[in-house]
Amino acid sequence: MSQYLKDRNEFENEVTILTSLLCKIPTFGKTVRRFPFGDKRMYFVKEPVVVMNGLTSYISLIPQRKGEDAALIKYQVKHGENFFAELHHAADYGTFCHMAVAQFLTTGVLDLYALKEEFRQYALACGLPMVRWNTYSYRLVNDMKSFAAFAHQHELEPLATEYCVYDTEKLIATPLDIVCRMKFNKKVVMANINLKFRESPASYPKDDIQTAIERFMFNSKWAGTENEITHTFIWCPVNWQKEPTWKLINTTDKYTFEDWQQDHHILSLLERQGKVYLTPNIKEKFATKAGVIVQLNKPVILDEETVEEFCIRVSKADKEYSSYDEKESSNPF
Repeated sequence: MSQYLKDRNEFENEVTILTSLLCKIPTFGKTVRRFPFGDKRMYFVKEPVVVMNGLTSYISLIPQRKGEDAALIKYQVKHGENFFAELHHAADYGTFCHMAVAQFLTTGVLDLYALKEEFRQYALACGLPMVRWNTYSYRLVNDMKSFAAFAHQHELEPLATEYCVYDTEKLIATPLDIVCRMKFNKKVVMANINLKFRESPASYPKDDIQTAIERFMFNSKWAGTENEITHTFIWCPVNWQKEPTWKLINTTDKYTFEDWQQDHHILSLLERQGKVYLTPNIKEKFATKAGVIVQLNKPVILDEETVEEFCIRVSKADKEYSSYDEKESSNPF
């Protein structure tokens, strides 16, 4: 497995520092870290420590409030008792494809034979059944061909991949899949492209919300500059079984800043009533991967920490590591 893929394999890391492999624009602000918290993705920045929810968790509350979450319900009914397993397998595949696209946009080359082997190692690392790997590895090759053809046709100029943005007031953070300049309707535009490696290409109201909020957070720093995002898109592969093609869905302005402010206000009211959870509970306990102790003939003991304790411990370890690095670099021997 390439070093890039290893660095982003969250199954092997207790905490992941979100860095863009490709970043031709300045970073958004503070270094953002992501850590495991069950099925939720949570993030934090240091000095001071601020814990934030992932954007996908945040936006899932909005369609739910409006009664527009029928697509997920339909997916759940289709897969029945296998729903959660299928959801995780699809998420694992999508994560790998995101990493492969980032690697392709950075190096300009992608060896599809080598990529299949890297995917096999990744599948083993995250527990993806080999029977699923057979299907996904076939999809992988065609999906990457689809993206390469799309990038060529639209003369894509990648500026950043996995570019992390955050909002410390609304307490949300997320990486943007691709920030780029591209040709669209015979013009060059500054765009945010959200990749969706779905089995069947489709667009949902949640996609409009996600790409819009990503744009709003990004432009909170870059509005009025050459880096200001003007267009948002959902990209997904099509017809992977036969001939690799793609679908580009323009989501620009389908969800406005005013819509966001109104929805957030309503969600804040619901939070006060105890009906939704917008603010991360930093006192809540969870089991960290580094704290697993295995003993013969005894149950697995999990080292539980609160979210706050975890962030403080990681921050302290970072300081000790930085201090060690400074001493080492100043040692002439």
